[in-house]
Amino acid sequence: MVVYIVDFFIKMIWDVSEKRWAAIGSPGMGLVLESDSFDDLIERVKLAAPEMINLNLSYKGPINLFFISERVDHLEAVR
Repeated sequence: MVVYIVDFFIKMIWDVSEKRWAAIGSPGMGLVLESDSFDDLIERVKLAAPEMINLNLSYKGPINLFFISERVDHLEAVR
């Protein structure tokens, strides 16, 4: 029996103005979450993602979650 594992990508973005992390799931997942803490957000995604994938994509089975973080800080160079 062949078991397929489906990959999903979660983009983790730091919102400078709100000082919060946002998680946006792969297209179709319907996953959008926010948190003050990066680690807490990952745990929330791990809890919510399987249910969201089941509800929105009608998939039940093993999944991989790939977390991709993006953070941009705007600074002023010293003159």
